[in-house]
Amino acid sequence: MQLVDLEVTLDIPPSAVREALTPASIVEYAGTYEVVSVDRTDDATVVTAAADDLEVVFEFVETDTGYRYEQHGAHGPFERMTTWISVTREAGETRVSAASEFTFGGLFSFLTDRLGATMRRRELERLLTALALDLEA
Repeated sequence: MQLVDLEVTLDIPPSAVREALTPASIVEYAGTYEVVSVDRTDDATVVTAAADDLEVVFEFVETDTGYRYEQHGAHGPFERMTTWISVTREAGETRVSAASEFTFGGLFSFLTDRLGATMRRRELERLLTALALDLEA
């Protein structure tokens, strides 16, 4: 398993940040996939997204501070992937944190996970940057 985490500080009220964060917007902000559908279940929001010939399903659960989402089943590039997005207020500033734990699995996962960390970090950077730009607009 590989862990990637990032944080950004915004001069925007946490309520405005939380309002901008939805399961669909999180996927869109990351910029890797386009949202195909959003479905609600009793316990979660399921987002189906696609990029090129790859379709992936993410299952989002709302938490006290934001969202936790996982790649659902074998639909997607990871064997397992869980990401947490949290919004907190500290010292008068709004902090948005993104952390993702993942593995591609397989015999050489120790290598592919390390190489994939750069790509996953870029996705989280795009997510936080796009969110900040959207809120500042």
